[in-house]
Formats: sequence, C-alpha cells, structure tokens
Amino acid sequence: MCGIFAYVVYGVERSRDDIAAVLVNGLRRLEYRGYDSAGIALDDIVNPSTGERKPLVIKGPGSVGCLAEQVATALRSSPNFKVRQHVGLAHTRWATHGAPSVENSHPQASGPENEFLVVHNGIITNYAALKQVLGKRGYQFVSETDTEVVAVLLKHLYLEMKAVCDTVSFPRLVMLMMHELEGAYALAIRSQFFPGELVACKRGSPLVLGIAYHDGEQVHLVQHSEPAKTDASRSPASTPGAVESEGTTRAAMSAAETATANGRFESSAVAAARQRDGLEPASSGSVAKSTGGRCFRRRTPRRHSIDFKVAQVNLDCELPHGFSFNTSTSAPDSGMGERAGGVELFFASDVSALVEHTREVVVLEDNDVVHASADGSVDIFSFLDAESQSLLTQTRALCTLDIELEQIERGRFEHFMLKEIFEQPESIRGTMRGRVQPATGTVLLGGLRERLDDLVRSNRLIFVGCGTSYHAALACRQLVEQLTELPVSVELSSDFLDRACPLFRSDVCVFVSQSGETADTLEALRYAKRRHALTVGVVNVVGSAIARITDCGVHLNAGCEIGVASTKSYTSQIVAIIMIALLLSADRLSKQTRRREIIDGLAALPTAIERVLMLNDKLRMLAVGVLRDAVSILVCGRGYQYATCLEAALKIKEVSYIHTEGIHAGELKHGPLALIDQEMPMIVFATRDNGYEAICNAVHQLLARGNPQRMIVVCSEGDGHFFQGLGVGTTLEVPHTADCLQGVVNIVPMQLIAYHLAVARGLNVDQPRNLAKSVTVQ
Repeated sequence: MCGIFAYVVYGVERSRDDIAAVLVNGLRRLEYRGYDSAGIALDDIVNPSTGERKPLVIKGPGSVGCLAEQVATALRSSPNFKVRQHVGLAHTRWATHGAPSVENSHPQASGPENEFLVVHNGIITNYAALKQVLGKRGYQFVSETDTEVVAVLLKHLYLEMKAVCDTVSFPRLVMLMMHELEGAYALAIRSQFFPGELVACKRGSPLVLGIAYHDGEQVHLVQHSEPAKTDASRSPASTPGAVESEGTTRAAMSAAETATANGRFESSAVAAARQRDGLEPASSGSVAKSTGGRCFRRRTPRRHSIDFKVAQVNLDCELPHGFSFNTSTSAPDSGMGERAGGVELFFASDVSALVEHTREVVVLEDNDVVHASADGSVDIFSFLDAESQSLLTQTRALCTLDIELEQIERGRFEHFMLKEIFEQPESIRGTMRGRVQPATGTVLLGGLRERLDDLVRSNRLIFVGCGTSYHAALACRQLVEQLTELPVSVELSSDFLDRACPLFRSDVCVFVSQSGETADTLEALRYAKRRHALTVGVVNVVGSAIARITDCGVHLNAGCEIGVASTKSYTSQIVAIIMIALLLSADRLSKQTRRREIIDGLAALPTAIERVLMLNDKLRMLAVGVLRDAVSILVCGRGYQYATCLEAALKIKEVSYIHTEGIHAGELKHGPLALIDQEMPMIVFATRDNGYEAICNAVHQLLARGNPQRMIVVCSEGDGHFFQGLGVGTTLEVPHTADCLQGVVNIVPMQLIAYHLAVARGLNVDQPRNLAKSVTVQ
C-alpha cells in the first residue's frame, strides 16, 4: 500500500537537486503499490553565510509526476548547494485515516517547526487513544492521520526525557515510542534534534535497507538486543555507561533517561500495550522483575556482534528450506574493517526502488530498529519479547539481489500489465526450471525436501489467500484432492481469521501470496503457527515475511510484477501448487498415469500460452467492439474453469471498472439468469473436460434468453464452428491441454481483454483507482 523511501548520504558529495531527484525517482519505483498522495522532505539552506539548514517539506494529493513539478518549482526559488551528509524522506500515501489532502500527506510533522518528520506504511490501531492523551497535554493536530500521532508522540517523549537528562539516544527514543504503538507499521524518522541521523523500524509492514559503498567503505552492521535480565543482575563492569564496538562509541541510556521513560506517558491504551508485550509498569528508579525471559522496554541494550552472512539470491534457483538467505557463513571479502570513503543508505518498502542504486540489501524483520548515525555507521536493534522470539532469527544477512533494472521497466510495452501478460511463457518456465523433469516424470522442490515426510503424513490441506492468490488455490483444489486423496479446503484469509478455523497438528496450511506481505494472509499464518499446524509458503518475493515465517515453501521465480493487476503471478501460482500436488503423490502407483499426463502438459504449457498471445489483435477489437460500453458482464464456467471465471471477472472489474460477475454454471437457474437480457455481455468457458456437456447446456440456456451477438465462448481448438452454428457471436479457440492446466491457458485471453478494455476507456491500467499492489494493512 503506502510506499516508504529514504535516502541517507554520508561522506559522498551530492547536490540538493540530485538528492531531490533520487527521492522522487524512488517514489516512481513504488507507484505500482497504489497511492493517492505523495511527498518528500529534504534540507534547504536558510542562512547561506553559515550553511544553516532546515527541512523543506513538499507534499500533497496527486501523482508523483505532480509532486516532481512542485519540487522543481520549490527548488528554483533558492540556490542549489552541495552536501556530504544528508537525510531525505519520501512517501506515497494510500489513504486510510483521512481523505487525500495536503494536511494528510506524508511526511507528517510533530509541529510547525518539523522537529520530527515521519513517513509510515501501515495502520496504528490505537492512534485515537494516544491522540486523546496527547491532546489533553496540549498538543495540536492538523491532520486526520494516525502517522501524525507518531510524530507528536516522539516529540512528547523527547521533551520529557530531555527535561531530566542531558543526553537522549535517537534509537532508544524510537524504541520507547514503539512500545506505545499497536498495529502494523514501518517507519522512517528524521529529527532536527538529531541532525544527520535516521531511525527506521518495522513491525508487520515490509522494509528493506540498501547499502551503496564508495571507495571500499564497509558499513558496520551491529545487532542489539534488549536483555531479559534485570540491571541488578549485572555487575558494574558489565553495564558501562557507553557501549563500544569496533572503535565506535554509542552513549547508552542513562539512569535519568530510564527514570523519565518509566511511567511518564500513561493511558489505558499504553497499559494495554504494555500488558500485551509482557511489560510491567515500573516506578521511577525501581528495577522491574524478569518475567520468564520477556524483555523490558527500558533497559540499556546489550551489544553483541551480528552473525554477518552473505548470500547470492538467484531468482532462477530453488531456495533452501524456509527461503533462508543465510546460505554462507563467510564474511564478505572486503572484510568488516573501517575504510576511507562514503556510504549511501536507501530504505524502501520494496527492492524495486533499490535496484538502480545498489544490489546489497538487508531484509529487515519485525521489531527491528535501524539507526543510521551521523558518522555513517549502521546499528540494528531487535526486541526480544515472546512474540518476536518465535518469529525472528538473531542473524542478519547482507544479500546481493540478482535483479536487472530491465525487469522493473516497461521496455517496448506501453504498460507493465501488458508486459507481464506477454512474459508468462517465460515466467512459467522460470517456475518450472530445475523442478519439473519430463524425461523421468518427476518433480523436485528443494524448499519442501526437509518436511516432505510430514507433508505426506498430513490429514488435511488448507490453502489460504486473498484475491488472485485465493483464485489460484481454488483452481487447483480439485486436482490436489484427486492426487493426494486428502480433504482440501481453500480459504479467504480474512474469513479464515473471522471464523478462527479449528486447526490441528496434523494439518498443513499453505499460504499463497505474490508479495509475501499480504496483511490478512500474514495474520492467518501467525494464527496457524500458534496452533502448531505445519505451514507452507507459496510466494514470489524473496525474503518476504511469509517466506521467512513458514516452515517450508516454494518460490514462484516469476520475476518482478509491477502492475497492480496480477497476471503472471496467477499462472505461476497455479503451476507451483500443481507441482506440490505432483510431489505429494509421487509414491501413489494408482496416480502415475494421471501424473504423467500433467507433467507432459506442464512441459508444453509455455508454448500453448505463446499461441494464445497471438490472438492479441483479435482480443483488442473484441474489447472495443463488444465490451467497451457494457454496464455489467457475466462470466460463466464450471469445474476447473469456475476459478477462471472468478479471476477473469476480477481482472475486468479492477482495471476497466466494469461490474463483472463470475458465476458457476450450475448456479444459473438459482438467480443469475434473471440478469440476462439483450444488453448483457456473456463470456462462457467451454473448453473440453469432464464438464463439457453440462457447460454446453448452459450455453443453450444463455442463448435462449440473451443476445447471441453479445456472447463470447472460449473453446478448445476445433470447436469454434460448433458454437458458431448455435448462433454464438464470438468464439475464441485456445490450445487444449490437461484439464487441470486448461485454466492457465484460458485466463490469458481474459487478461488481454481486461487490459484492452481499460486502455479503450482511457484508464490507468497499471494503477487502478483505490487499489494497491501490496495490501500490507487489514
């Protein structure tokens, strides 16, 4: 949803205008996530003689292109200048609290002096209670956002702490603030009280750190933990007033700071947050007891060296168990020594905003707090409460992205959606590469290898997803049931949570998500983990939350998908789930003929899709001539094609804004036939499978009540003349394949129809209104 981009410069000469260009371009790379407002914050000179700088905030509703024009206008009013240290913030907002407006756009400030500036992705669920408490203390709010509460809370905590102690630590301040917040969020924060510093943190929303070295400089990555033991349990020698690592000194939180923080900001919401995190209120100067290993928020952090590991992330290779990046225990060749030179740091919600700047990234995890200090070093803090202990490893990996810039650019295509539709033959090959062995009739999935015995012994399979991912799982349900002979259910993530679905240790829950960060699916995964079910991830984004948390999984290897409407991810998800079913049934002798048919079909699938793509011109004319002016469209099918109906309807409605309904053919007489008239366009999937005769009967019923010239039938090659003889206005003949794979072929013409409809209606294909690519809030 919202997109965060932050750019930090240390020891590298950059002009103000160059920095502004990097910030704006970072937002362009995040546009696909969906947004309605945009803004940036960077330094501007207020006193040329002294070089004094203050934050310049430019923001408002509208596109990033509009923001770029506003930035250019604002920068022309003052001379350009060069800096060697700078902290810049940028943000695209998808409205949740408050309509799109200048006041509600990010960065959000703590007050008119911009003491703290915050960009935020997520939702603070207890913001109303915090806002009420802060309001009673005299703070004024100018926006309707939950993010402004974060900025004002930071200012409040800072002033309270500063009143009783000389030194306040920026990361410690942010950690204190985090303990008051409920909900999911990723934050990047700069402050005039801490010039040249930036703190970023995350809990439930994605955030990635990119690092670009200059002249061989190596960034210090040091992880901190809040210890569970009490201060009283340490000797004076083990609790120094300052923490040292590799020659760099950090001031620890003083006793006065601790006393100030304890109990100074109290409310019912704060008490609830403390109880949730296993924290006890501590009076000023007291030492709280340890409670079974849970951490306390107000303690001097204990520094220890990070387990520094390097991995090459190859999108064409099977990832190891659990999608772990930690495939090498060796330190980088350049070593960890401090060297002359500079460094640029980039924080973003998605790696697509980082690729053109650096390939070296750290995927941040929940409860991480990253401090970029004024000397260019980077510290990573981590809370060790009960929840995070169950979800987080205590290592960080510096990963090298194997992504080319061309993958996140349109190239010769007018839109990303069209590019990604035409990439499907190759994306499906990528999903199968090294996994499907047609010569031997076998399937290899390295990500499931270690838990394969547990998967085979399971008593039930539950697939969980949202939107297109839900449809992909639904498209495979029948085949998974046939091959595994297990009960299989497919659940909407939100409904799965609402019902608190009963789970058992013998259950396997498969979580399907393109981004691996979908909020409802991620929460459903945590629910399943609490009930000790075996969890499997099917995701496209390497290092995503679902990939890290699940017990095992399969990576799609479909490549970057930028368009909001999922296309190649859908077809790759179907292929991946079918491969899982083939793997689980490998030892069933009675299923070998069926498995051979499917594996042969998989091998021929990319070629079949290439043949469908040759219908592009015909589909463009069909969209413009028959469907462009439709008010509603009915899509009908059954069996394996029921999920295709739902996905086709979703694609058409989300990019063309035409109401489209997917109907199971068996349900026509139970209500939907009342919608049929001479103006209603009808799309029917009538490819050959065991439900072919039944779908032909449905075609007869629709022809008897509707306008034959408004009917489109998707049929197998060679069947077009039959349906034209019945009076059907338009037939689309597609290659025949195994019944369980036919939906992959059939959805491609629907994706193209949806695309051409949106273009013909003059709509933004890649960024439909009110929608976001990555739904990271519930």
